Amino acid sequence: MPNIRCFMKVIKNSIILIVIVLFALVLRVNKLGEVPTGAHQDEISQAYNAYSILNSGKDRYGEPYPILFRSFGSYQPPIYTYLATVPIYLWGNTIFSIRLISAISGVLAVILTYLIALRLFVTKKRSGINLALIAALVITISPWAIHFSRLTVEANVGLSLFLLGYLLLIESKKNIYILLPAVLVLGVSTHAYYSERIISIALPLAYLLFNFEYFSKYNKILMLAGIIFFLSLSPHYITIRSGAFANRLNQVSNINNQNLTARNLYEIVPRFIKNSFTYLSPRYLFSDSGNKLGRVSPDLGVFYAWMSLPFVYGLISLVKSKEIKSRRLLIALLLISLIPASITGDVFYPLRALEYFWIISLIISLGLWKGLSLIKNNKLYMLVMLGIVVYSTSVFYISYFILFTRENAVFFGHQYLKLVEVSEKYKNMKIIIDNGRDSASGLRFAYFKKYDLSKIQQLFRSQMKSPYYSSFVNADEEFIFENIEVRPIVWSEDKCLRDTLLVGDKISLSDPSVSKYGLRPEFRIDSWSRTSETAIFGYFTDPSSQSDCK
Repeated sequence: MPNIRCFMKVIKNSIILIVIVLFALVLRVNKLGEVPTGAHQDEISQAYNAYSILNSGKDRYGEPYPILFRSFGSYQPPIYTYLATVPIYLWGNTIFSIRLISAISGVLAVILTYLIALRLFVTKKRSGINLALIAALVITISPWAIHFSRLTVEANVGLSLFLLGYLLLIESKKNIYILLPAVLVLGVSTHAYYSERIISIALPLAYLLFNFEYFSKYNKILMLAGIIFFLSLSPHYITIRSGAFANRLNQVSNINNQNLTARNLYEIVPRFIKNSFTYLSPRYLFSDSGNKLGRVSPDLGVFYAWMSLPFVYGLISLVKSKEIKSRRLLIALLLISLIPASITGDVFYPLRALEYFWIISLIISLGLWKGLSLIKNNKLYMLVMLGIVVYSTSVFYISYFILFTRENAVFFGHQYLKLVEVSEKYKNMKIIIDNGRDSASGLRFAYFKKYDLSKIQQLFRSQMKSPYYSSFVNADEEFIFENIEVRPIVWSEDKCLRDTLLVGDKISLSDPSVSKYGLRPEFRIDSWSRTSETAIFGYFTDPSSQSDCK
């Protein structure tokens, strides 16, 4: 009889987990190619490089299988791009294809969270299964976890690899040989996103330190693990010598080659501490993280407001409880995971702190589990859980699918996707698109219209002003292909062109310029925002109105 009960409980928990995972999948994949509308600069860069690698083995600069992808004045980590070749092969050049890897990574994070929580939160009195299910559910519905899973985000892949490495590290205490794939996965994760270059290196070191007595018995395995880890990092050694490794760090960090001196450490250290404390701010965490790219949707914190109480309860439980496995490691990782985001110049930038928010999610799960355990009636327990899920997803739907989509359509280049469609009417005339506000306009044409890869590669390669891997990457590229030119408008020359369509926003094609150069209005594309303002304009040139045009 006890065996039957145990079996039925396993079946019940398995069904609950499957439901949670399927729910996570729906939240991340539903209308993935439509919401948010458009594809921002970084997304289209990933998309085109993946498409180019898939069909030619080279990126858009003609570089064979890069270890970092040169892009708009900086570099993008390689793993996401290579993985994205699979959905592009299966579903073609769509927005859905380029975001799918991030969505899948978000679902994997839910599964890995369950497995990790199952091993960490096992106490003498409880099995920890219910807590693990709650942890999976918290990750499933948390604003930060859904939001970044619906965008082309390398950090999401980095988080999933980090969690897999963490899980394998935990398992290595049962089987020492699992340490080898653990350090390999963590090493590979450093090629997924920049934050992992710090966190994924700190994790195995911290884990070995906290479990030194156990691992010290296996010197040969430790040595082999060290070699594997060192080799997994080897591509970084090439880019370190070239300067490409630190390129992005120098752009966003308070600590770079130009200002790292003993004299100004007095400024850097306080700024680092101040930035660290912003990630503990109740406002940013549970109320409003700000409405910019790299943050979450409007009027939402990284977590829902109701999660603040379980967080406090869970944090107290984590600090006090001696039954929770790896308690010290979790607290250490909580602090370590803040480093990548805190060394940047941004006051609060959730995209760089996903591991930190994951640990916060575990703490919230612990507090929620302890709070819900006070409810003895199973029906009431399920009713409360259902209420939490319905309320949370409703709040997220309004914030993300309505407000965020409308307010950020311009930032995601919705207007330029519409321009790709509109341009079909003007195949026989030159179209000049001003790139003052969006450098990726030409790349969108190349991706969705599938322009000749070899010619595009020659075009971008010819504009490189430094070696492919370099500390300096120029961003002043122009796109000139077929009848499309994406570049700054040069009035002294362009005003005299015949049968030419000038496209730009209200800054590049201001009313005084339109009047001065006698431009004729042709079309307008709105921003798709709540105000429905015009995002870009199309005007025909009229050389006959200009006395100095021959």
